[in-house]
Amino acid sequence: MAGHTTDVAKYLTPEWVDDLDSAARASDAIRAAAPDLEFVVEHAVTGLPEGTVRYHIEFDQGVARLRFGPAASADASFTEDHETAVAVSTGAMNAQSAFMSGRLRVSGDMDKLMAAQPAFVALDAALADARARTTYA
Repeated sequence: MAGHTTDVAKYLTPEWVDDLDSAARASDAIRAAAPDLEFVVEHAVTGLPEGTVRYHIEFDQGVARLRFGPAASADASFTEDHETAVAVSTGAMNAQSAFMSGRLRVSGDMDKLMAAQPAFVALDAALADARARTTYA
């Protein structure tokens, strides 16, 4: 796959987001799950030595792009501490459990977020290989 890396990327770095972006853009499942979706969600991971790290996901009519840094305008935002973010990313905890336990805070357009769930399911599957290559040190 052109532009797709197999190198191990460190969690929450620009290189990691680039690896996820390549996987997301290559996904036919996302195209099928969200052909008309226009939605931006920002992730903020707190409790890191360098402060809060932000990245965002843009769904735009069947294409998902991941970008390092804050979104210019987000429809929804997820905020979690580093421990929770790692647990969700590695599959040790699912996002619903993190939310229900108060470890994942969600804000923004909840109706639009719920409507975007099929896209998130497809995105999660598309990113599985990239997450497996991630280092969490």
